[in-house]
Amino acid sequence: MNSLTRTQVFIAVAGTAFLLIGIATGWSYGLKVAVLPCYWHTYHVVGGIVVGLVVAWLSRLLYFKWSAYQRAADEYLRIVLTPLKRCGLDLVGGFSLGLARFLFPWG
Repeated sequence: MNSLTRTQVFIAVAGTAFLLIGIATGWSYGLKVAVLPCYWHTYHVVGGIVVGLVVAWLSRLLYFKWSAYQRAADEYLRIVLTPLKRCGLDLVGGFSLGLARFLFPWG
């Protein structure tokens, strides 16, 4: 098996987050567990997405403009991703192992 790419790992982590949110939501509704009050508004979600996109964009900009940052990021990802095989994805993405295998059968 080949090592996973950076994008595959990020998608697996995101998939795990959504899956765990679904499990937690189902558990709290199914068992009628008292939950701390949390109010979501559209602007909270939009604000979070905007902040995430800005951070990703700034990181990409730094990656292409600053060679030391690019070398450091590449080395970090090489260290993290090189030994990471599909069977090790559960350490990074938890429940998304099956999702990653389904989405990336060629990887």
